[in-house]
Amino acid sequence: MIEELMPAGTAEVRHSHVHSRQFFYVLEGELTLDVEYHDFVLHKGEGIEVSPGQRHQAQNKSASPLRIIVTSQPPSHGDRIDA
Repeated sequence: MIEELMPAGTAEVRHSHVHSRQFFYVLEGELTLDVEYHDFVLHKGEGIEVSPGQRHQAQNKSASPLRIIVTSQPPSHGDRIDA
């Protein structure tokens, strides 16, 4: 489990995982998660699962900081493919 802080207006690189299933949970702020080019907007207390092989990109399109928890099973180290 990793807690991440994303400043306003930032995004990670679009990518997928070969084996890892991930769950994103919003602690504070608004997460826009692009999964296979479909945007899901999540707020505090909401979460979403991303299956292995699905291209995704976490984005903070808001004007406020975003805090999320990301869990990966199995661990995603060495499992990432940038899209």
